[in-house]
Amino acid sequence: MAQYDYMVDTRGKKPDLVRVGIDGFKRYDPRVPEKWIGSKFLAAFAWGGGDWLWYDDITDFAAKDYITQIDEYWAAHMTD
Repeated sequence: MAQYDYMVDTRGKKPDLVRVGIDGFKRYDPRVPEKWIGSKFLAAFAWGGGDWLWYDDITDFAAKDYITQIDEYWAAHMTD
């Protein structure tokens, strides 16, 4: 059994990668030191406050590819 499950929404300019585990639902964001952060939005989803329709379940291997895409997106869009 994997430590985490992953899902992604690819509708926007960058993927929205979510990790699900014992510590809850967290979104990947390389702009913060923790890299994985929770949000009220994700918590609402978890408790039935939203629709997961746009999120696809993915493998650990695919999550690594999306992490790379998100890192590259923010590297190109961050200003000094």
